[in-house]
Amino acid sequence: MKEGIVDSMVLMHYENGHGQAIDWWETKVEEGWRLHLSMITCMERLKGVAGLPGDRQSTLSAFKSRIQQMKRDGKIFRIYPVTREICKGAYQLIEQYCQRDTPSPRRNRMEALICDMLIAATALRYHLVLFTQNLNDYQWISGLNVEAANYEIEEDESS
Repeated sequence: MKEGIVDSMVLMHYENGHGQAIDWWETKVEEGWRLHLSMITCMERLKGVAGLPGDRQSTLSAFKSRIQQMKRDGKIFRIYPVTREICKGAYQLIEQYCQRDTPSPRRNRMEALICDMLIAATALRYHLVLFTQNLNDYQWISGLNVEAANYEIEEDESS
């Protein structure tokens, strides 16, 4: 069985209705992939949908319903929780990152780095392929099997 974990941007593109992202995801499932999420991915996406127009409670509830529907439809196999082991792994990855690069002082970039490392640590822990649109965020991690989610977002789709 082929198993992978999808990072937050790929979920966002799928959720925003970008045709190529939806096609990519559904093709992976048809090819026999079991696609997973990290709870961190769900949290990042929840943060994103909270800023959408309309009634906040309805918007957040609709997101949770869509995720549950994706699970029922077999588009998401499992949502991995953040465990003590994953936190330790993410800490080690951030430590390695800081030995080779200086983290951006921008708050949103540091938050993204922490989330990325928690997702990467989940992929490492469960031996999952990590699918992302941001290969550079992960390629430096030894032992991580990372692949591009090979679709493009067209200009007119960038909502």
